[in-house]
Amino acid sequence: MGEKTHETRHAAKSLLAVLATVCAVGLFAYAIIYPIFARTDGHTGKPKCLVNLKQLGMAVKTYLNDYDVHYPLAADWCDALSPYVKRSDVFPCTNLLEARCGYAYNRRLTGFTEQTVNWPVEVVLCYEARGGWNLAGGPELAECRHADGFFLVYVDGHTQALPHMGGLVWNPAYDPDQATGAQGRRK
Repeated sequence: MGEKTHETRHAAKSLLAVLATVCAVGLFAYAIIYPIFARTDGHTGKPKCLVNLKQLGMAVKTYLNDYDVHYPLAADWCDALSPYVKRSDVFPCTNLLEARCGYAYNRRLTGFTEQTVNWPVEVVLCYEARGGWNLAGGPELAECRHADGFFLVYVDGHTQALPHMGGLVWNPAYDPDQATGAQGRRK
């Protein structure tokens, strides 16, 4: 009986030693990997901003369902989307934390419905800009804040990092069959 109790104690101590080692290795790995993902400089702010823009794109999709597929008004788009975002930290950019909102809304979407946007995969929805809450406009407000370029979300909901803004489509009525060259794309 005494040997079994001794073996059980020894096995328990061995198990505790293995668990302590696994925990220590896990903490060590976390300490090494966390700073890589937690930085907020121009390179590593990228994923957070793209996630924010993706969240704004999804919020617009939900908004469209509730408002007969009409896009938010440019004058109050942040206020209109606030109930549809999961977290309040979606609006500020990681490289512009002093601003309540680090993005702008394509003002030309006001008055359009989901069905009247001719080319949703090409038309800009929201993009990086400096200016604040409910800022809406066009390319004149855009700001490149990251080393990888300019971040935006399109009407269809996909996000993108571009090295420059050239060739972006701001006009929801854009028709690629009628557009000629880059000037047609900026209508």
